[in-house]
Amino acid sequence: MALRDWLPATATPATPATLGRESRLSVATVAIVAVAESANEGAQPDVATPVQAEELHALIPLAFPGISATDAAEVLAVASADPEGALTSFRALAADERERRQHEG
Repeated sequence: MALRDWLPATATPATPATLGRESRLSVATVAIVAVAESANEGAQPDVATPVQAEELHALIPLAFPGISATDAAEVLAVASADPEGALTSFRALAADERERRQHEG
């Protein structure tokens, strides 16, 4: 029996992120899956406005440097279910990344 057989569906995606080294993408994946799971439980998800979608699209590569186009599209699609939460998180991640680059350079 695998570990996933013992965990509820919402915990299963978190397992790889917590077992491996921490990365922004794995943490974001866990958060995104949590949003998707809550949306699947009958909660009515928000829908991103065009302005929010544009900002999310611009923030994704800043918050997750090196993200592939495929992953960025998936992040955008799921983040659009909770645009306010995603914008708050992605703005903070982008600011942290900017600060990290300034300290390196």
